[in-house]
Amino acid sequence: MKTRLNEQTGITLLIYCVFLLTILIVYFYYRIKQRGRLNSGSIKEAVDTLPMAVCYFLPSGMVKLCNKQMEILFHFLTNTDLQYYSELVQALENCGKKTSVKKLEEEKNTFLFPDGRAWYYSERIIKTKDAKTYTEVLFTDVTSLYNKGTELKKQAKQLHKLALNLKELSDNVLIIARENEILTAKTRLHDQMGAGIIAIRQFLLHGRKQEEVDAALQPLRRAISMIKYDVEEEGGNELTELIHDARVIGVKVRLKIETKKWKEVKYVIILAIRECLTNAARHADATILKCSIKEEDKCIVLIVTNNGKVPTKDIKPKGGLKNLLRIVNNFGGSMRILSKPSFKLIIRIPYER
Repeated sequence: MKTRLNEQTGITLLIYCVFLLTILIVYFYYRIKQRGRLNSGSIKEAVDTLPMAVCYFLPSGMVKLCNKQMEILFHFLTNTDLQYYSELVQALENCGKKTSVKKLEEEKNTFLFPDGRAWYYSERIIKTKDAKTYTEVLFTDVTSLYNKGTELKKQAKQLHKLALNLKELSDNVLIIARENEILTAKTRLHDQMGAGIIAIRQFLLHGRKQEEVDAALQPLRRAISMIKYDVEEEGGNELTELIHDARVIGVKVRLKIETKKWKEVKYVIILAIRECLTNAARHADATILKCSIKEEDKCIVLIVTNNGKVPTKDIKPKGGLKNLLRIVNNFGGSMRILSKPSFKLIIRIPYER
């Protein structure tokens, strides 16, 4: 009797276990099948994980799908929930007027939010396979690019300021070099005057031949002539001062001017002639500097040559010539240096800039 009861109990338990197992199999089957299906909830969850702000509008303008990031940005704009496309457009138009969000004028469709992040706005019309149309609106985070652009602009301003300082220093160097040359020339004149006065004293004390006295007094006469010229020309213009300085160092400037428009670029012309004067006296032992200024194709053309030694190799701009080239380029001009058959500097500067 007990054996029969045990068999019935075992069969009942087996049937019960099989029933539970069947139910569990069916449950997990439908659970797995349900996970593979897309629904509105799963789509919304996926869109919310995007790093950008996304919103889709129906043709009527009503919101169809909007992720959390778009809701956050719209709250910055209006402190309300987004319902229609027209609300977003109106909010963006009021940026900087009624909201703390600013539209960056120098950047197209870029907005700076109070939290310091920059977002780029874009929109487009998309069509689905079933011919439905939606307006897609995106805000893309461009904070990193905006910060880098801001830093580059700051560096550009600093570089511009440094460039102005360098230009001022360069101009001062040229002025100091010119003053040193004049000082050297005047020192030489005073030495010549001293030698002349000593010669007169020797003549008065010991007596000398007239030829010896004339030879000794020649440097004194030149020095007096230069000083007299300096007094007469005091207060003259820059070109007159340049010619005077050339005479002081023993170089005669032959200047040919065929146009009055050269004064529009006078600064560069004077600077170029003075640099050529210095190099001609220092390196070529020249005594004559020929300068021609004319007009050609709406440009002022300066040509400078000298009667000094021919350069032994091609001249590459450095020092003063390199600085001159930079200034000419800043004026929108060009500069050429020829070494053969003789030195020639050619500068072309447009007078309509």
